[in-house]
Amino acid sequence: MSIKITTLEAENVKRIKAVALTPAPTGLTLVGGNNNQGKTSVLDALAWALGGEKFRPNAAQRDGAVAPAHLRVTLSNGVVVERKGKNASLTVTDPTGRRSGQQLLNAFVEPLALDLPRFMEASDKEKADILLRIIGIGNELHLRDMEIKRIYDKRTFTGQLAQQKKHFADELISYPDAPEQPLSASDLIRQQQDILARNGENQRKRSQLAQLEAKSRTLAQRREQLEAELAHLTEEQAALTTDLYAARKSAEDLQDESTAELEASIQSIEETNRKVRANLEKARAEDEAAKYASDYDKLTDAIEQKRKERLALLNGADLPLPELSVEDGALTYKGKRWRDMSGSDQLRVAAAIVRRLNPDCGFVLLDKLEQMDMTTLEEFGHWLEAEGLQAIATRILNTPVKVVLYGPEGIGKSTFASHFPDPVFIDTEGGTKRLNVARLPQPTSWAMLLDEVRAVTRGEVSCGTLVIDTADWAERLAIDAICAKAKVDGLEGFGYGKGYTYVKEEFGRLLDALEEVLNSGHHVLILAHAAITKFEQPDAAGSYDRWTMKTTKQTEPLLREWCDMLLFANYQTIVEKSGSGPNAKNKATGGKRVLYTTHHACWDAKNRFGLPDEVPFDYASIAHCITGPASAPPAAPKPAAPAEKDILPPPSATAAPAPQPKPQPESPRETVPEALLTPDLMALGVPEKLAALMSANNVTPEELQFVVGKRGYFPEDMPISDYPADFVEGCLVAAWPQVLQMVLDNRDLPF
Repeated sequence: MSIKITTLEAENVKRIKAVALTPAPTGLTLVGGNNNQGKTSVLDALAWALGGEKFRPNAAQRDGAVAPAHLRVTLSNGVVVERKGKNASLTVTDPTGRRSGQQLLNAFVEPLALDLPRFMEASDKEKADILLRIIGIGNELHLRDMEIKRIYDKRTFTGQLAQQKKHFADELISYPDAPEQPLSASDLIRQQQDILARNGENQRKRSQLAQLEAKSRTLAQRREQLEAELAHLTEEQAALTTDLYAARKSAEDLQDESTAELEASIQSIEETNRKVRANLEKARAEDEAAKYASDYDKLTDAIEQKRKERLALLNGADLPLPELSVEDGALTYKGKRWRDMSGSDQLRVAAAIVRRLNPDCGFVLLDKLEQMDMTTLEEFGHWLEAEGLQAIATRILNTPVKVVLYGPEGIGKSTFASHFPDPVFIDTEGGTKRLNVARLPQPTSWAMLLDEVRAVTRGEVSCGTLVIDTADWAERLAIDAICAKAKVDGLEGFGYGKGYTYVKEEFGRLLDALEEVLNSGHHVLILAHAAITKFEQPDAAGSYDRWTMKTTKQTEPLLREWCDMLLFANYQTIVEKSGSGPNAKNKATGGKRVLYTTHHACWDAKNRFGLPDEVPFDYASIAHCITGPASAPPAAPKPAAPAEKDILPPPSATAAPAPQPKPQPESPRETVPEALLTPDLMALGVPEKLAALMSANNVTPEELQFVVGKRGYFPEDMPISDYPADFVEGCLVAAWPQVLQMVLDNRDLPF
């Protein structure tokens, strides 16, 4: 059986004067209140009591306290932990009465359970390492991850080479009519010489024919002269005539070969060979691309096989949650990394892992759950109950929110603002004329703008949210006022940088005035236009474009630091490549309106409510963060944890005030205090409805504060006037019979 916290009693610890807390044994127990009222001090007290000196607060003792800090924690295993005295000495007593020390607590108290944000704020790798350490497969999984990464990197490199080779091959020019192999100039010249030799032989034969013809003519002449030798010559001539005929016939059959084609080939050999080489290079590139593509497919198969082995290893492990895993060295749940998980899933994962670190530790401490809506808290509470876990958490109640929203003109900033609770606009630029919203007169001067803001603080303007539309136009009014006062034409007239410093100081006055609006219980929303500016990181090689607010460089940081939420609205644009090769062009598509809630290289944004990085540009996306007295009352959620019979019921905004019970007869053992009249109670800051009930039943403020403090809702010394309105209406007034009974039950106890 895991060990739970049964009770906490603390005095003079940090902001706590005195508090007694009895958390539910399972599920979620919320410690609620406004800022600076000691919520976190309750968790710090528990952590100090159970975790030892390393969890000791820097200023452990309450300011102004005479008595030293005192802590007493009882655990479900019967162990009593107490810190008291000047040095807050630790005493740990087990059920048998034997005393021990921190070593006994360390056996069943997990340090991360006392400081869960340390786990939640750890890096993805650190979270993954903790999980792997828990399930005992860290080394094996690490080896498989390293092998997958090695193969993956090799495949990536192979794929890049394949793409490069393919791209290179596609861009090469081929020549279908070119030979398959380059031509040789020496071979062509040798062929040419052979032909020339044969032609020379033909010429020799043609020359022999001419000689025979000349000799025949000579003999004919001599025949005329040598009639006497006619007979002899006739015979000789007949023989010669036969030879002559044969020679003529042979010469007619001889044909010279042309070298023109070879000469043309020799002249064009370089161009032909260039084409051949181009064809061979293209074929070689295609072969290489095909080879790398084949290698890529083989590596893909290897990665898939390794991933199957890895998955089998994880499936065989005893995980804290069924869908927990580790991907690429980062912890994932339901396929999502930490930053993409919902707030309830983050808490669920953190609590499950911390519990697994030490199964004997059945509780966790959680601070600042105001980023979660009641539905999410309810879901988380049900899961805690099912797991048998105890969670003690703090949550700010009824805290107005300060929001800055910027975006390009026309995207719908003013319309978005109109959905805030009961908004009233100070329209500095006249952009809300077409909206059916409440607005103050358009300020024509900086002084008029400040007066209108202060009027909201004074209660002269009824609203839930004050909207400044827009910051950049408001800044213009400040600039005009500054220049008019100094009688200069512009900010440059003050000298280098001085004018912008004056603007920063003056705009700071506006933010101070808006803080007073917040303190009076109203939300504040500041709208601003967006502009694209050049930005250069100190450690970057060059500059790039990013979205910023359309204000001076001095005013923008003030707004970023001041707000709880800095939201950037823009059109989501997808750039696609159209065409291929050198003629490819980029084409923009889309136009969906989105709201960015976290910082990006191209814009500034932030939130303190655990919102996703990107949400639809719709008020419903952030509505759960805009809670408090300025908001419309939500439907009462079911309690996140089962309450004890005598615990104050959860606030219910929809419940009607209960009928006043009949006065209880005075017991002789009880001392009934003197009744205070309703006006006297109201003079002390008690709301009218509650004052009437208290007066009718002779309940003093001290008695009511004691009951509220005893149940752990707020510190006992917290005045009733500081109680949140929804706590008064939905809890004290709506459940007055139960509250009164607790007051009566405690009257016979010493205060």
